Amino acid sequence: MLELNSARLARLKGWSKLNAPQRKRVRAYLEQYLGTRGWARSIVQDASVDLEGPVPWYTYPSIRDLERVIPMDAAVFEYGSGNSTLWWQSHAKQVVSVEHDQLWFEHSNASEHSDVRLRESGDQHNAEYFEELALLLKDISPQLTHLDEPTRTRRGLTTEPFLSYVAELMTFPREHFDVIIVDGMAREACARVAADRLNPNGFIVFDNSDREEYANAYKHLLEQGFARINYWGPGPINPYEWCTSIFTKSLDLIRR
Repeated sequence: MLELNSARLARLKGWSKLNAPQRKRVRAYLEQYLGTRGWARSIVQDASVDLEGPVPWYTYPSIRDLERVIPMDAAVFEYGSGNSTLWWQSHAKQVVSVEHDQLWFEHSNASEHSDVRLRESGDQHNAEYFEELALLLKDISPQLTHLDEPTRTRRGLTTEPFLSYVAELMTFPREHFDVIIVDGMAREACARVAADRLNPNGFIVFDNSDREEYANAYKHLLEQGFARINYWGPGPINPYEWCTSIFTKSLDLIRR
């Protein structure tokens, strides 16, 4: 754990009102909860890792439950690659990731078992699916105009340049995948394709689901009969809590 010196702890709200035993309990929580999850290591390396290696950049509660419910024979499709790709490879039978960024594509292909596909902005791969995709996205929400274009792109709110990226999932048979992760570009579009292609007993992992800008994606999934399970908490790298959600039509896995 990063050194918990008096100067750092003094900046915690309410720290000055704690007595010695109470301060000891705060130190123990920071060391035992964040320390055992490798949070400090993720800060030092500026990477989504725990004490053993790569982990998804999701909240810790969601990672913990995913480890419990993922069948080892699961087929996983991931929108957006990274250390999560390396982690999923050790927890599932098949992992396919689609990535729009060359550097992340190279990083995620570090394993000999990797199947990471690069589909950059403006790519015309999968053009034979664009007509079907347009029907699926015909009433997709307009872009948020109060955000500039680089921010909309970075947040995964821009769809049009990433049609090839979105359509990559459509190159597989329907219901092929048990888990689909929405954690990259064009998230509302990806969520709609995921809902249309997921195994009926599978689930969608939607990260950063505390963000209201994806509200239409959540609404669409709920209208399609999905239940939503939220996992709020801290996670690698970030000094704040956020939410990772699971959307599913079947609670069988969660009940295990």
